Amino acid sequence: DVYKRQALTNVVPADGATAVSPSPTLSWSGPIPADRYEVFLDDGAGGNLVSLGTTTAQSFVLSSVLGFSSAYRFRIDAIYGSALSTGDVLAFTTRARLVVDTATDENDGANAGGISLRDAVSAAVAGETITFAPSLSGQTITFSDFGELHIMLDLTIDASALASQPTIDADRNSRLFRIAPGATVALNSLILTNGHESFGDGGGGIFNQGDLTLMNSTLSSCSADLVQKGGGGIYSEGSLTVVDSSIIKNWINTPSISSSASKHGGGIYAAGPLSITGSTLWTNAAGRGSDASYESAEGGYGGAIYSSAALSIDRSIISENVAGTGEASRD
Repeated sequence: DVYKRQALTNVVPADGATAVSPSPTLSWSGPIPADRYEVFLDDGAGGNLVSLGTTTAQSFVLSSVLGFSSAYRFRIDAIYGSALSTGDVLAFTTRARLVVDTATDENDGANAGGISLRDAVSAAVAGETITFAPSLSGQTITFSDFGELHIMLDLTIDASALASQPTIDADRNSRLFRIAPGATVALNSLILTNGHESFGDGGGGIFNQGDLTLMNSTLSSCSADLVQKGGGGIYSEGSLTVVDSSIIKNWINTPSISSSASKHGGGIYAAGPLSITGSTLWTNAAGRGSDASYESAEGGYGGAIYSSAALSIDRSIISENVAGTGEASRD
């Protein structure tokens, strides 16, 4: 009988919590650890509580993403052998969809006032789409000293609803994006500029190990110096799809003192499948020299594209790109 009512404490989310992540981890503690716990959750529409399963730990990770701006009820029962301690029914409300509403490069969380792009990427759950408030139309988001945005899950960043595309400017302090293996990412209607990578992997603008689609966007003025894997604009060893986009004035610059660094792929270095449709690659450069301007390249392959994997190009313009061998692309 002593086990019939053991109230759990430190339950997360707390009863009545708001702006909870749609992918929460439930956690709790209790005066006497149970043999196991059974977790119940409703459907976010006032339905009955349904068992999600049992756990011996004092935490439970939901197997699917919940709805946005939805109220949920949940209960945690503690089981001691054949005795059951039924928990209280608690409730929480999930946060709204992520909308970037400040051009400031903040890193203070999506619940701390304005939501920056960095806040949104950090708070996003798998499969989410990040959009932009109308006030961001034509605005520039300039990176501070926080570095690249590392995307580790399936995500879309979409500015297509704005009247004018926003600019994401790395200010030549870092590259713009790193896409992790296994992540499917879409970047839509963005101007991406001034990414830079030195002495690292490669990809002055974007380093892609996942499945990346760049659509209705511009990637410009990105560069890589003394990198291992190449790609002034993009280095991709995952899958890369470029649709209705422009890759312009990106370069890879490798001084002659370094024979081991990559000199290839001024616009794109593709070590994985690459598909380009309805796009323009213009004035990109692959080379070496002390001058990091796109006019002075020499010594590398693929001013526009260097590809060592499957390559498809359809209805696209490749013009005025330069490389040490005089080739705009090499496959």
